Amino acid sequence: MKDKLRELQQETSLFKIYIQKEIPMLENLLEFYGKSDGATKKKILNTIFAEKLIVINGKVIEPIFTEPIKLILRISRSIANSKGKKEVDIDLRLLRSYQS
Repeated sequence: MKDKLRELQQETSLFKIYIQKEIPMLENLLEFYGKSDGATKKKILNTIFAEKLIVINGKVIEPIFTEPIKLILRISRSIANSKGKKEVDIDLRLLRSYQS
């Protein structure tokens, strides 16, 4: 059993590789964005915003976010509002819908 456990722990899954590569990029998204070419910048913006940004007098007018970004913002607000609380109330149905 110990050998099997050790073998499983050493096994590299696609998810583990994804996490190891993508999380550092997300932690430094602004830096990554700044160094990217135009096509990559467009992909990044398309994953964040559901529609084109409307800029009037140098200010963005009510951006519409994609559903995953909306979920992240809701979780972030929930965590921020729960200071001093032991649990964070997150709708698990929303999380499950984004896992697939």
